[in-house]
Amino acid sequence: MFVEVGPGRVLTGLVERILEGRPCLAVASDGKAGVDRLHHLLAQLFVHGTELSLDPLFTGRPTSRLELDRLVETTRPPAPAGTTWLVCGGRARPLQELPAAQKPAPRLAPKPVEAPRPPAAPRPEPSLPTPPAAPGGGGVIEQFQATMRQALEQQQRMVREAIDSQQKVMTTYLAAQQAVLTACLGGTPMEGVALPGLTAAPVTAPAAAPAPEVSPEPEPAPPAAPRLDLTALLLRLVSERTGYPTDVIGLDLDMEAELGIDSIKRIEILSGVQDHLPGGVSAGLEDGLEDLAQQKTIRQAVAWLENRLAQAATAPESVARGEETAAPESAVARHVVRAVDAAAIEQPRTVAKGGVVVLCGSGPLAAAVAAELRTRGLVAVPVDVPESEAEADKLLKSARRKGKLSGLVLVAPDAGEGELAGLDRADLVGRWFVLAKAAAPGLAEAGGKGFGILALSAMDGAFGLAGGPACPLAGGLGGLAKALARELPAVVVKSVDVPRRGDPAKAAARAVAEQLGGDPTVEVGLSGARRVTLRCVAEPACGEGVTLGEDDLVVVTGGARGITAEIAVALAERFGVRLALLGRTAVGGDESPATRGLTDLAAVKAALARELSAGGARPAPAEIEQAYRKLSAEREVCSTLERLRRAGAQAEACAVDVRDAAAVQA
Repeated sequence: MFVEVGPGRVLTGLVERILEGRPCLAVASDGKAGVDRLHHLLAQLFVHGTELSLDPLFTGRPTSRLELDRLVETTRPPAPAGTTWLVCGGRARPLQELPAAQKPAPRLAPKPVEAPRPPAAPRPEPSLPTPPAAPGGGGVIEQFQATMRQALEQQQRMVREAIDSQQKVMTTYLAAQQAVLTACLGGTPMEGVALPGLTAAPVTAPAAAPAPEVSPEPEPAPPAAPRLDLTALLLRLVSERTGYPTDVIGLDLDMEAELGIDSIKRIEILSGVQDHLPGGVSAGLEDGLEDLAQQKTIRQAVAWLENRLAQAATAPESVARGEETAAPESAVARHVVRAVDAAAIEQPRTVAKGGVVVLCGSGPLAAAVAAELRTRGLVAVPVDVPESEAEADKLLKSARRKGKLSGLVLVAPDAGEGELAGLDRADLVGRWFVLAKAAAPGLAEAGGKGFGILALSAMDGAFGLAGGPACPLAGGLGGLAKALARELPAVVVKSVDVPRRGDPAKAAARAVAEQLGGDPTVEVGLSGARRVTLRCVAEPACGEGVTLGEDDLVVVTGGARGITAEIAVALAERFGVRLALLGRTAVGGDESPATRGLTDLAAVKAALARELSAGGARPAPAEIEQAYRKLSAEREVCSTLERLRRAGAQAEACAVDVRDAAAVQA
């Protein structure tokens, strides 16, 4: 039996000629009939005794069961209704032909010219022109005209309803815009103010009884506050942060992907919006800044702001006008991560036996985990930390020879035991990620029936919150586990911490039992009989407990730009401390004369292009953009240092990789 898969049927013909006269079956999947050819191929294989699974053939396709003895009746299309008409440009007739005596003429012929008659009395013109009736068919034409008249009336009614609905929508929209503008003006009523591009509808005051006396002339109203244009404000703030002119910033551009505005810079821009709003309205946006930062485009951000401002307009008048109210005892909400007790696992899940669990780690704890996996019917395959993606793929390919991939265990090394010898601490989490990324497809395929991903650390059974030694690598591994839990929702992912001291076999048994449990909690600490998880717990603010002076040195990581710069300036203004700002941007020497003093984006990039092409080679747009970003970063760092010096602080910006301990100490 031979099946040819692919275009044509050359191989099928060759087989038939070679085996001519001998019993064989050669079929091709290609043919002019398309999918019908595939059906014929499967039918031939089936009648020759081949066992087939036809379920994939019908996956995603609607199916119905047919009775062969009633095939004609069940597949015949339903007959049209008796009131169905056929209408074309020249005639109209019922789909079901009338008796011969009532059939209309095949075409509408004009009436023969008759002798002139006396003029008849004038009569009103009908709403629809009535063509001459064909002999014997007058009733049909009149019925058709009545049907068309009803259709036109129905269409007119639908148009009227659509217009009424649109009028209601526009009325609601104008009311919302009026509320937004009212809020932006500090709650001042806006009678008679027109929206951009629209004519304000006159406001009709309710009828009042005539006053017995002439009322005195009202005092002239104070000039209205300027209307806040949220779109223009956002465009200006984005332009200041990115360097792009406002006329090239599209409202529908992705702020992060196309404008290079990350989430932190987005918060800074939106905080700038708050500075231009009335006090009460600005305070009402505090609890929504995180949601506002999730808006992808400027247009979406403007719509979100208008919606929140409309809600603020309905707040009490004192709040809308920004009047002072009684402040809570603590204006700052302080939350601290604590280890809190968690309920025990009641119902463990079922995991398929014989699955392969890749184990990346060393030391007594990793060895105990491998032994525990084997006792539970799983195949533990120890591997080294991969150097690259290619090596990770190679390790997993070798592991799959022993069975289907079921899980991945990452064991954090114990810094106190010397297990980090020869490993780059800064890169270890990244290499764990490479291994997890390579294993992700296989783990997703196993789903809930697989062992999943277990990130195991050994601090104190509470992630370092119970007084034990904290390990930054273990914290990085826990963060990786939480990210994987979001990226792979079908895979069971847990970050488990056990005590550093104790019996490794008992710790491994509890950790594996936790992974096989049915509780979806990602972060779990196990110590003795206690099971804990991490929660943010509200605690009182620390108050004014910290006092710094001019001789104190504060090291600030994260560079001298963005929100980090604002924090540094606040420290300088409050305490006058010395500051060392560690970041990636190196600042040295004066700016090139080619760009000095230029602020326009086009002018700056043109100057950079000329400077880069001084050697004769024409720079690529990517090179110009890279040079522009570097210049912008250096300017921002210089601006921050100048602000710190004006605040009376001694500040220095150092370009250093904070992951390099030797460089930081130097």
